[in-house]
Amino acid sequence: MASLTTPLDLILGPDQARAFLHARAQELSQLDHLPGTVALRLVHRGALRGDPLVLAQERQTWTLRADTDPDDAPAHRLCVHARLTCPPRVLVTDPDDPMGETDELLIEVLEMYQLATWYPLPAIGDKSAPRLQPSGSTGTQDVPARRAELIAAGRCPNCQWLTYQCNCADHPDA
Repeated sequence: MASLTTPLDLILGPDQARAFLHARAQELSQLDHLPGTVALRLVHRGALRGDPLVLAQERQTWTLRADTDPDDAPAHRLCVHARLTCPPRVLVTDPDDPMGETDELLIEVLEMYQLATWYPLPAIGDKSAPRLQPSGSTGTQDVPARRAELIAAGRCPNCQWLTYQCNCADHPDA
């Protein structure tokens, strides 16, 4: 099957988008006992439609679609912290809410939104992968010092979320 260009390519880059879509297709193939080519075709179609069942993953920000009434939505933007199953749902926060409360929503709620940004975790040992810089950071601070600073502030050094909201497997409290 020829590789299709998806909006995900613009957000992640073509290599990471392709890897994600193939992993999601393999997952779908195993869960639903589908042939690999059928699962890949379904995943690509879902990605082209912006289907949250295909795309939703931790470390994403989703923004309200222009055709959605803001009164019908929980927030203008949602940050996904975790994807849960049975039934498919997500743990989200509103980045504009100063309280930072986490909500558990059915994944269908994200159909009112479109994927805006995504900061996937780099592959282990990938020195070329870009590292996230916290807001206001110049990127010149050395990594161990920044890691210690985040841990002291009660934040995960990988994603910068509060540790009790973090879903990373390798933050200091894991």
